[in-house]
Order: sequence, then C-alpha cells, then structure tokens
Amino acid sequence: MKINKRNRISIFLTKVSCILLKKPFFTFILNDSPENIYSRNKEYKISDIKYYQKSILDLCNSLSIEYELIDINNRDQFEISNYIFNKINKKLNENKNLI
Repeated sequence: MKINKRNRISIFLTKVSCILLKKPFFTFILNDSPENIYSRNKEYKISDIKYYQKSILDLCNSLSIEYELIDINNRDQFEISNYIFNKINKKLNENKNLI
C-alpha cells in the first residue's frame, strides 16, 4: 500500500504527540467499516482506511492507552453521544480523583 508523504508526516506527528503528551484517562474510538467510511468520504482508498484504523489501535495498544472501540452500526449521533456521555459519567463517578 502506498501512503503519500503528507499522511506519513501526519502519522509520525500523531505518534510523537502521543508519546510527549499526558495519556488520556480514557479514549473513545469511533469505528465503522472501511466501506461505509469510503461511501461518506472518498478522500482515501479503502485500503488506506483499513491501514489508518489499524494504526490507531496499534498506537493505543503500544502506549497502553485505555480505549473503547465504539461501532457506529448505523446509529445516529445522538445515540452515540449519549452512550459516550454516560460512560464518561460512570468513569468519573468511579474515579473521583479524575475530576
């Protein structure tokens, strides 16, 4: 797979930022099939989308960043945002020192 120079730089800078900055206490990664993403935005090829999705997960795993993969599955933005909001509230209530 060929990735253009701009994207290589972007991936590199993201990795550097993740190493230098404080790790988030929790991360949400919205996930959809590469085909669905491509149908909404044809900026990248499906193979590139698959690569980027894998890169994000690999980066989180390599840096021991806790994350939850949230599958879109044709849910609307209100349902997804509600889900995330409730998860954050629960996490904060469990860990008062994060506030």
